[in-house]
Amino acid sequence: MQFFQLIGQNYSTDQNRDRANPIKSTWLYSIPGLRCPVCRITWTGRRESYLPLPHGFNDQRFYKPAPLKEEEWIALADEARKIFGLPATYKFEPGDGLGIPEYLVGKSKSDVFFGTGTPLTNRKVAEFIESAGLTGVKMVKVLVRWGRHVKDTSMQLPDFYAMNVEAIGWRQSVELRSITACSHCGRRTFDGPDNIVIDEERWDGSDVFMLDMNPAYVIVTERVKRLFEEQGFHNCCFGSLGSTGECIQFE
Repeated sequence: MQFFQLIGQNYSTDQNRDRANPIKSTWLYSIPGLRCPVCRITWTGRRESYLPLPHGFNDQRFYKPAPLKEEEWIALADEARKIFGLPATYKFEPGDGLGIPEYLVGKSKSDVFFGTGTPLTNRKVAEFIESAGLTGVKMVKVLVRWGRHVKDTSMQLPDFYAMNVEAIGWRQSVELRSITACSHCGRRTFDGPDNIVIDEERWDGSDVFMLDMNPAYVIVTERVKRLFEEQGFHNCCFGSLGSTGECIQFE
């Protein structure tokens, strides 16, 4: 089986990159970072939970929160589970976003958008992913507002969807224990490899999956690449996972 990394194109200029990806995330609410008493490092990720905010939610403890000591963090995370009606087994991580993400957007001919961590798509791609039955990912409609460079803000806003990748795949010889930097707080590291070899024995067969629990690395199968190519979606690049760094690009 051959796998590919879904990434943005190799743009000739920063201006071309911004034109193809006119999206900018705005900060809403999140779980605070954690100051670990053992490794002495503050752990703050930026994983999205896609948990809708309760009606009228305005708890300032979660708005741009400062990192907390361990006991304070545990207490606040437990309270967040109660606020959102989650079971005690639900695991928050430091920095988890709360609520549906919001983005400032501009006009674009792109179908897929990069630069905010999680890839975004327009309605056409989101509906295709669902109708094609691609597994390992759920499309979440996100909130959008026109960015400051849009002159006519009376235009109807487009629909944007986040690729909420749920399936997890692993590189060969990599497991949770090997990427855990601190056994006390659970903080993980990621070395940003150039040559990725997927351990197919631990692959669950999903069409789309994140690499080593890192949602910034979206890996897809040959089937996804073929379907996207047939649809002619704009602003997609499928990078080879081999050491050659080959990029198969559709504009």
